[in-house]
Amino acid sequence: MKLARPSCLPVGLDLVPSRTSVHDAIPSAHRGLTRGEALQISANSLCPVGLDLASSRARGASPAPNELPLLVRAFTLLELLVVVGLMAVFALVLADAVAGGGKAAALQAGQALVANLVTAARTQAMATGHRARLLVNADPSSGARFRRALALQEETAAGTWVSRTSCQLPNGIYLVPYSGRVTPGLLADSSVWIKLNGSGPLESSALSAAPLSVAVDVAGAETWEYVQFVPAGTVSGSGNLVLATGRPRPPGTWNAGESPVQLEGPDAVRGVVLSAYGLPRMIDDRRGFQ
Repeated sequence: MKLARPSCLPVGLDLVPSRTSVHDAIPSAHRGLTRGEALQISANSLCPVGLDLASSRARGASPAPNELPLLVRAFTLLELLVVVGLMAVFALVLADAVAGGGKAAALQAGQALVANLVTAARTQAMATGHRARLLVNADPSSGARFRRALALQEETAAGTWVSRTSCQLPNGIYLVPYSGRVTPGLLADSSVWIKLNGSGPLESSALSAAPLSVAVDVAGAETWEYVQFVPAGTVSGSGNLVLATGRPRPPGTWNAGESPVQLEGPDAVRGVVLSAYGLPRMIDDRRGFQ
């Protein structure tokens, strides 16, 4: 015997009687009714009061806000990655404040932030099928944003890039540039910024692509270096992303077009190495950059 289908059941599902007696399953209060009427009442009691999605949709009514798909209110994977990464950074900064770790802890926090943003950019490209890129501010006229401001962008249409998140490295932490584009005044002595094995300059070789001029979080366009990911998750240029400690230069000691900050030295560095597959690997000291 096939039971009358309550309106709240998904399409294609029906109620059927069990092997026990149908009569026994009918509450005594309903036994004065015909069997079909009693079963219909019992079946409808399975649906919570006021919940009648199937019938409301059949009538063309708009679903109530609490009936909308969960995806409307859910976080994206990119948002979760960025939040988790920022939590890690804040935890390191808090540990720095408690333990008095100084710039060493800030450098470690900056390393964690860069690694997280690299992972988020790669994940965004693979999840959406769009190119994604991590931007690094390289405009000396940007003041405190110079070599500290970071942004993650997605190409939503050909040539149209949309910023998904932006942040800054901890105070006193900067991304070392590609050796072919060192802003005057950034390095006190460029000859000492070399790898310990003597194989080449200590640089962010992953930022070797020609810089861009785009506006991020401000009205005017600024100069940005970048690492770009394709939908396969790979990068066009693998290499290093090196972070170092630094300090602002005193006002009046530098001219327009020169760096407003100066890096302190090549011995206190951290960063990540990007493989051709876009995967970051943590590097904790100068010896790790080969």
